[in-house]
Amino acid sequence: MDKSVELFLNDAAETVAKLFDRHPSLVESMKLQLLQLQTVKHVPLCRTVLKNEFERERREELKNPASKKEESGKKKIRVYVDGCFDIMHSGHYNVLRQAKALGDILIAGVHSNAEIRRNKGRPVMSDEERLRLVSNCKYVDEVVFDTPYAPSLALLDREDIRADFGVHGDDLPVAVGASKHAYWELQEAGRLRIVKRTEGVSTTDLVGRLLLATTEMSSREPRKSRANSDVDENSSLGVSARDATAPTVKVADELSRYLPTSSRVAQFSNRRLPGKGDRVVYIAGDFDMFHIGHVGILEKARKLGDFLLVGIWDNKTIQIKGGNDDKFNTSWSFPIMNLHERVVNVLSCKLVDDVIIGAPWRVSQDLITTFNIQVVVQVTGNSPSMIDTSDCFDIPKKEGLLRQVEIDDSNFSTEKLVQRIVDNRKSYVKRNASRAKKEKDYLEKDKKFIEEVADE
Repeated sequence: MDKSVELFLNDAAETVAKLFDRHPSLVESMKLQLLQLQTVKHVPLCRTVLKNEFERERREELKNPASKKEESGKKKIRVYVDGCFDIMHSGHYNVLRQAKALGDILIAGVHSNAEIRRNKGRPVMSDEERLRLVSNCKYVDEVVFDTPYAPSLALLDREDIRADFGVHGDDLPVAVGASKHAYWELQEAGRLRIVKRTEGVSTTDLVGRLLLATTEMSSREPRKSRANSDVDENSSLGVSARDATAPTVKVADELSRYLPTSSRVAQFSNRRLPGKGDRVVYIAGDFDMFHIGHVGILEKARKLGDFLLVGIWDNKTIQIKGGNDDKFNTSWSFPIMNLHERVVNVLSCKLVDDVIIGAPWRVSQDLITTFNIQVVVQVTGNSPSMIDTSDCFDIPKKEGLLRQVEIDDSNFSTEKLVQRIVDNRKSYVKRNASRAKKEKDYLEKDKKFIEEVADE
């Protein structure tokens, strides 16, 4: 092990012991997590894990100190859930929410890119990007990296996991070369809980939406001239086929099959209002394809106050404002996710206190007064969004409430995500052709009603 990493891990373990002297089992688990990340490359992630755990425990104690004391002597139920978590979406967040509701401590196992390639095909996001996003989910207590696609009882009993049971949606996958589904060993031992799979959304579905949205970016040939190509690409994307000569698809409006209900959206709410004296910070955006670039901005915004309120624009606003931008020299097909998908994703982030669903484009005096906003954030530099927002902030600037947050070129953005799809288009079309058939078989042959787990 690199000497600098070893010194950091030793120091981190001592810090954990001091911060969590009331939770000895958590100390040991955190030490093991840190020791898994044994390269300089992962040192920032170690610090993030430590910071996330401390902030989570502190918030829980402030919210309900009495229950902490009452439950201190009670054995906590440890729940394990794993996944690729590639392009995280409302389906991922809903299974994490349901899994957390079944126990006390949720351990998220994140597969490596190598494991994903073996079993599902080329991933879109890197290991570090997926780890950071999972770590920032408010339902996740511990993260374990490089877990196998097919979990075993030995994995659940491993010292850094020690889970009472595992959780998965009712779409149980089959590993490459296997005859049974990947969770059969846990199921036969009575240590698997099945929860409801979120309808209408998956990584395959989202990659398909992205492939359609970026058709013009992938070739200079007109759409019409590609209509008679040898490969019927639309039928391989995992989304409904379209006439190749039709106008540009509005992806979120026409292709999303997500079925939000008021009860589901409410499950993701923090049910918290700003406290007396809280400094309310407001930031708005599309938050499409919620990714680590968004997390980076929310982290900066969070530091400016006590209560982070996030405005999320509706589909029409994004289509109108984005359609005026010729950055990609293509017809505007964004957002990829519809409004309610984006709301659930943002509410799942531990940094966010509340959201405004379908927020106005301009920050008005009425908005500022209604929510008692003291800080309005404007992102400058390499914004994670693909839309120019320079005309939104006249009033907060006049009132002295505007704070600019500079984002450098290294920040991840939706534009970079889109470019990955464009650069590797053939690979993703091939991947989706295989994955889409499996999803279709599940929907038409295997899907049954499963009651969704609700929070207490």
